[in-house]
Amino acid sequence: MQILRQTALGVCLLCAAAGIIRIFWPDNRFKPVINTVLLLYILTSVLQMGTQTDWHAVASEIGGFQPATASPADFSEYEAQLSRQTSLSALQNLLEQNGIQASCLWRGDTLHVGLQNAQDYSAAQALLEANCGTLPYVLEGGE
Repeated sequence: MQILRQTALGVCLLCAAAGIIRIFWPDNRFKPVINTVLLLYILTSVLQMGTQTDWHAVASEIGGFQPATASPADFSEYEAQLSRQTSLSALQNLLEQNGIQASCLWRGDTLHVGLQNAQDYSAAQALLEANCGTLPYVLEGGE
């Protein structure tokens, strides 16, 4: 890679030098001539650098290049937390839509649903059974 860097730097310096000469050259009938001379100067310098470069070393460096592999991030904990928050929000909205005032919160891996009115216990129980699936929950505040 060092060889490629040196070659690129050499080409950039040649082009910069040619550009500076071109900027300060007066606008006259020799402008096309100086442009051609500068182009030939750049081409011969690049060809000279190309012949002096050890292309086998460059090829072996490029062939041995291995991009750094990063291990994929583990989002399983974030996914579990997000699904728990979404489930809690969805159940709380479902209970509110059915006129049941309740507070929902997680304790460990179990969702605790605290009813504010004990008379809503049977309706809340039916809603939770129909919509919780395998989600573990405890219904509190009734019976």
